[in-house]
Amino acid sequence: MLIPFSVIHKKYDLKVKGILHLGAHMLEEKSDYEAFGVSDIVWIEGNPEIADAAKKLLPSDSTQKILNYLISDTDDEEVEFNIANNGQSSSILALAKHKIYSPNVYYTKTIVQKTKKLKSVLEINKIDYTKYNFLNIDLQGVELRALRGYEECLHYIDYVYTEVNSGNVYEGNDLIGDIDSYLADFGFERVETHFTGAEWGDAFYIKKSKRTQIVNHIMPNEIDEYSTIADKLKEASDYLEKKDWISIYATLNLSDKLIDWNNSELDKKFFIDKFQSIKQKFNWANEVIFEIIEDGSILGTTAQKRKAIKSDYDQFIFLDCDISFHKTTLKYILETSYQVDGKYFITPQTVKLWDWTWDILTHKDFENKDYGYEKIHNAELTNNQTIEDISVSISPNFKFGCGWMTLYSKDILNFIGIPEWLGHYGPEDTYLMYASEIAKSKRYEINQYVINGIYVSENFNSRDKTYYSKVKSFNLKDEFRNQAESQFTQQLKQFENNLNNR
Repeated sequence: MLIPFSVIHKKYDLKVKGILHLGAHMLEEKSDYEAFGVSDIVWIEGNPEIADAAKKLLPSDSTQKILNYLISDTDDEEVEFNIANNGQSSSILALAKHKIYSPNVYYTKTIVQKTKKLKSVLEINKIDYTKYNFLNIDLQGVELRALRGYEECLHYIDYVYTEVNSGNVYEGNDLIGDIDSYLADFGFERVETHFTGAEWGDAFYIKKSKRTQIVNHIMPNEIDEYSTIADKLKEASDYLEKKDWISIYATLNLSDKLIDWNNSELDKKFFIDKFQSIKQKFNWANEVIFEIIEDGSILGTTAQKRKAIKSDYDQFIFLDCDISFHKTTLKYILETSYQVDGKYFITPQTVKLWDWTWDILTHKDFENKDYGYEKIHNAELTNNQTIEDISVSISPNFKFGCGWMTLYSKDILNFIGIPEWLGHYGPEDTYLMYASEIAKSKRYEINQYVINGIYVSENFNSRDKTYYSKVKSFNLKDEFRNQAESQFTQQLKQFENNLNNR
């Protein structure tokens, strides 16, 4: 590596989970990786003789793997693999300017092999690609082809280190500009480049985009409202790009502890069928998780959020079924998130709400409205609002509604979280706001970013209440909320004490 692993690891504070190294040779980087505690490594080498020799460098109990495959962007294409006298310059491409810059390097023989896409290699060997977020490519001119063979899996890669070429070192080799363009589509930015004087070098890319999960908790009487949310997110998807990786996590709660099914006009199957039909509307998403709860494991939106945030995503958007938003809102939120790191919240603005504490979020079109305006606001105004003069600012204090399309970074949720004492349904947004204020006062870097110029609102006036009279519910919300609020002050004080003791 022309740019040492130790240098980029320290400079960019890398969070490396596992490494995929294409072009293993004799594992020259092994000690560098291990020095930073990385032991989960998959080495792939195209030359079968070198792959066999490299296997001897690993102890029998090693968690690392060495695989012999010729990586490209197609499966099972027969190609001639040219073996170089130095071992390291072997390639499926013929030598071009390489012969001028390194006249002592030449091909000694050619073997016929079949190519494999990186994704196929991992699938064949039952390797979980989600465990590897650092990709190192040293394939003598076919680096872009290797990336194309891993396409959708690149969303799980945070760092790409690759050999690059600015000229025809090999005949028809991939060029750095094309690699830049391809990786940019997935949200990567080239941050380091080291060229030799022979038109080749190494480059290091860091992903600026993030994997986002949108979380919804749905009661049966909200099923048509959720269908509307699905339609609106489908419209929003038209503005997304390849780099915008979205997971949909929806929970339909049919628990007998919440619904009196014996005295309801409609049965569970009716809502299950409608729920499954809505799932088809998310064919645009990268991942769709639909779950149905019939036991007592989740009895409210707070419990569902607590479950969601344990998953390995970079950030989460919590979205209530009665929220109205413009079709570009999601894209603006995502673009903002790519510009920030660490512990953060991102919120759009709102219409005028019920008291002055929300004024810091009020959109300019509603500043002169009376408090309580939200109850008479027409949701269609939100859906069809004119978007102009978008800007982002840091809120002077924390203020947001949890399910109002608020985005939470994984870091802030790991730091504060949604504690068990908040129960199934409680003021998790209030707790997160107060805890963030306390942490920020102790010089923790936490920010709420407000997207000015676009707003969301609750749908008070045109909510679809078709099923509200057809489903008999047990109202446990007040009980759950009271239980949580009875512990609120004590638990907040405990959070502050824990910070003081760190």
